[in-house]
Amino acid sequence: MSEEIEDFLCYCRQLAATLGWRESAEPNQNGKPRIGRESRHGLAQRAEEYVRLHGYPGVNELARKLECQGSSLLNAIKVSTFLTARKAEHEDGQKPRRLASLNRVLLDNTSQTTEPDPSALALEALIAEQAAEQKADTRVTRKSRS
Repeated sequence: MSEEIEDFLCYCRQLAATLGWRESAEPNQNGKPRIGRESRHGLAQRAEEYVRLHGYPGVNELARKLECQGSSLLNAIKVSTFLTARKAEHEDGQKPRRLASLNRVLLDNTSQTTEPDPSALALEALIAEQAAEQKADTRVTRKSRS
């Protein structure tokens, strides 16, 4: 190689080292070497571009398509309101039907017949007793002023 090319490669390596990038010994799925690390904002931007073009496939599938870790993608989703909204829409569409019927049962507002809680009754009695004592005290202080 010529000196100019070697100098340029040396400069590139120094720049990569300064930025915290490294070249991994393991190639990615496409056989290309993995270079560097990406900020969560950069990953969020790539993910947004993919989702706008192809739709939101889910966290694991999107991580596979973008060749990143699922945890890194989840951090990127937290940064992006667009991705957060797409993830929520995707999860709402994935709920099983029986969960929806369970929600109807849980949200049923019909009155239920249950026995009163003894501690709640005791608390109500204590509050009433304190209110009666306060009334008696105010009567005594009013009489003493007159």
